Amino acid sequence: MFHKIVGLTLSGLVCLALGVALLGDIGEASAQQKKPKFDPSRLKLIFHKVDPEIRTAQRALQVTHTDLVKARAAITRAMNDDVFGEKGATEGAVLDELKAALNATNRAISDVNVAIRRANLAQLRDKNP
Repeated sequence: MFHKIVGLTLSGLVCLALGVALLGDIGEASAQQKKPKFDPSRLKLIFHKVDPEIRTAQRALQVTHTDLVKARAAITRAMNDDVFGEKGATEGAVLDELKAALNATNRAISDVNVAIRRANLAQLRDKNP
């Protein structure tokens, strides 16, 4: 009886190992058949055409977006802390100001997103006159 259980267990493990090996070979074969989307020589031409002033603006806008997202998170944390921290009329005024700051931050993030898209379009149009 013991030998039958060990035999079944070993045969199951062998089948599992063969299945994994077979699927791994299929995955490698399909990965080798795929062609790269971009030709590296064309990509080098694109990088050489990048306008440095526009690229500087793009980086600055991305940094601004990151900073605004961090500020929004900080304002949200402050609102959550103030809700549970204090009581009274002052608390209501503080929460109103924090809500206004959060709304202004959300508008600024959407404005920066529009500016990033516009800068990206400018960079594309500068590359392809």
